[in-house]
Amino acid sequence: MIIPLIVIGAWASLITVLSHEYDNIELSIQPVLLTITGFVVSMGLSFRSSSAYERYAEGRRCWGQLILASQTLGRVFWVHVKERPETSKEDLLGKLTAMNLVVAYAVALKHKLRFEPYTNHDDLLHLVGHIDTLAKEATEDETPISREYNLFKRMGASLGLSFATSNPRKVLKRSNKPLGNLPLEILCYLTAYADEIVANNQLPVPMQQTFLYNNLGLLNDVMVNTERILNTPLPIAYSIIISQITWLYIVLLPFQLYSALEWITIPATVFASTPLAMM
Repeated sequence: MIIPLIVIGAWASLITVLSHEYDNIELSIQPVLLTITGFVVSMGLSFRSSSAYERYAEGRRCWGQLILASQTLGRVFWVHVKERPETSKEDLLGKLTAMNLVVAYAVALKHKLRFEPYTNHDDLLHLVGHIDTLAKEATEDETPISREYNLFKRMGASLGLSFATSNPRKVLKRSNKPLGNLPLEILCYLTAYADEIVANNQLPVPMQQTFLYNNLGLLNDVMVNTERILNTPLPIAYSIIISQITWLYIVLLPFQLYSALEWITIPATVFASTPLAMM
């Protein structure tokens, strides 16, 4: 917000100084225009706020579904899957591995949504290091690209300058090997384990089998829905229109405030523009 507020303050100062120093220049206008433009701005910002909250609420709903599916799968694996007497140790290890992969799925999905495709993350490596995936192969065969930013990038991100911020997808674009889809690969391992325990009659109750496969499908639904939310931003036409209307309102503020506030127009314009600049 620093750069936009500096520009707004400079513009308000220019209009105020010109209006104060040159009496023959009449820059103040009637506040009726402020009312009209303010109504339009409020409608545009209301649409943007409701859209943002809708995306947040849908994402939170997906996270709740992920928790529900993970808890149900953990209960099915640990409680309902039977251990065969002749292979009890192997079956117990398989149950623990499956529960471990359920946790790995949630962590891998988090990193995928953050455009972090490799497996060399502290919260992920110990969960998926024992399975063969394209992400693991790419991590071993090439040096993962660092997410450390230089001074220019850090300042750009702090000041809100879009042209200076780093592209989060650059890790995906610069990779020389296929990075795969780690959450989907983990889901394939879980599905294969589900087929195995059903075929071995370790999960004999049909209702429990239904719980198992339904919640595996729910994990897939969560991945698809979160990716849809991530890759479907507010349409660019709406963003441009709302931005233009908001800046028109801010530009007209000093003209409509000077006749009533004079020098106080400068801080008043900056303060009034602060919540709009945050949008």
